[in-house]
Amino acid sequence: MQIFRAKCESCHKEPLLTDMSFRNNGLDSYFTKDPGRALISTLTQDSGLFRVPSLRNVALTHPYMHDGRFNTLMDVMNHYNSGIQSSSTLDPLLSTGGIPLTLAEKNDLITFLGTLTDYTFIRDIRFKE
Repeated sequence: MQIFRAKCESCHKEPLLTDMSFRNNGLDSYFTKDPGRALISTLTQDSGLFRVPSLRNVALTHPYMHDGRFNTLMDVMNHYNSGIQSSSTLDPLLSTGGIPLTLAEKNDLITFLGTLTDYTFIRDIRFKE
């Protein structure tokens, strides 16, 4: 939780683990295929922006990112550590090239994210398919 609070909480705020904002998290440099929020707003400054998701039950919601490009939480950690793509709308929090994470920190974050799984909720028969 300490690593999460130090490295992730600026966007994934408690208690919902989202700040409900729209941000460009560096998935792409160009947005011709998927303009993000700009598709709706038609504003250039919204290109590549997507809603910051809640991390509740995140261990159960793969594939990850708005387009499912990452299969595992380790893939997500690697993206934030060293895969950030620069663009004019990149979130300033990522403008230094990403979030520096050691392998141990990545593993600890993944373990922490697993604790956000609400088994009572996901097993509730009122929400069965």
